Amino acid sequence: MTMPRILIVDYNAMNVELLRFVLGEEGFVVESAECAREAVEKISSFHPDLILMDIHLPGMNGLELTQLIKGQPGHAAHCDCCPHRFRHDR
Repeated sequence: MTMPRILIVDYNAMNVELLRFVLGEEGFVVESAECAREAVEKISSFHPDLILMDIHLPGMNGLELTQLIKGQPGHAAHCDCCPHRFRHDR
């Protein structure tokens, strides 16, 4: 059985490492990107089943990136934007 492929899009290295560890331990195939431009490149080569992204990204925010991805043929099955996690993030 092929495990789902997950792309993490976040510029915060600690968030990426935590998600990569937790998801990897469960057997998921995980890749990451630090910005929208890098995410678009990874999507075309990695073909993720799920994209987890921060809503605040450098250059293009997560909502704009989601619209761009969904407008492309063969886009990922599901995109989730992660909003502010803590009060001090606002």
